Amino acid sequence: MPMVMVFFSLVELERAVDASIGDYAWPPNVLVSAKALVAPFYNSPSANLSRFEVPYQHIILTGVNICAWYETWLHARANGDDTLLQMAIKVMTDEIPYYPTREADRALLERYAQSASLGDPALVQNYYGLNCEAIEFLWKP
Repeated sequence: MPMVMVFFSLVELERAVDASIGDYAWPPNVLVSAKALVAPFYNSPSANLSRFEVPYQHIILTGVNICAWYETWLHARANGDDTLLQMAIKVMTDEIPYYPTREADRALLERYAQSASLGDPALVQNYYGLNCEAIEFLWKP
């Protein structure tokens, strides 16, 4: 029997992102909005196509969540905010490595968390520069 693929429309994707935001721990200094996360897709030339395979919302949220925690760690480290730094390390160590389903990805994220917990920003800065700089986070005042 052939596998049936199910796709979200943009409106359905936004609803799914909104419904799934609470499945992730978010930094206390970041505002998370489904509308903001899905907005770039509305500006796409093929915005009216249903091309987001269910459960695409988790791909979006996992990537943005990792970036939010890495940016939070970098900011906390730069500003000497030890409480936020430790909170970020805990999530980077105890949660983020378990998002991916591939063992190789998990090992890489564990290595980033280990490096960060030792105070070395190089791996987190590299990941952030390659994967996160285009994301515009909404920061709480």
